[in-house]
Amino acid sequence: MNLRFINWYTQALGAIFGIMACVYAYLKGFICTYSNISVFFDTMNFFEIVSSYLLLPLCITTFILSIIKAYGTNKEHLNNNLDKLNLIFISLNVIIGFIGARIYFLIPALFILFNVFMENVFKEYKEIDSDDECTINNCLLSSNDMDLILMNTKKEIALELLLKNADIEFIVDITGLSKEEIIDIGENLN
Repeated sequence: MNLRFINWYTQALGAIFGIMACVYAYLKGFICTYSNISVFFDTMNFFEIVSSYLLLPLCITTFILSIIKAYGTNKEHLNNNLDKLNLIFISLNVIIGFIGARIYFLIPALFILFNVFMENVFKEYKEIDSDDECTINNCLLSSNDMDLILMNTKKEIALELLLKNADIEFIVDITGLSKEEIIDIGENLN
């Protein structure tokens, strides 16, 4: 299932929501803008200073990476490197987002991490599907074994009824075997 549109555009939407959460955090005073950070430098803790400098650029970088991945080339080597780089940036973005914008970064974090969640979900579904295929194959094998056992049981019943001189029509009705099969069993008996 190809969900490139959903995976990468939800990351872009999460980055846009992250930028909006940054603006809201600036307005609420959780983090400061670049121009007035020197005024509040003494009252801010280390994490607020780090998030003031890094959160907005990380949201913008995450947005740009999602657009690059959505419209990027299909070269496998480039995609692997881009995936690793993207994972680093979205992890940093979510961590610093929760430090800086606090609970207001929850919805952007869910959108940004959607791609990571869906990859894990699809891996679990693939494992479940392969387990189901193994179970189905074992059931098919066991059903073939069951058919063989059922046929042998019918032949044994037909043999016992032939030994008791039962009518062939009666044996056909009981076992479901054809007259030819019962005659063959009777010939093998003699």
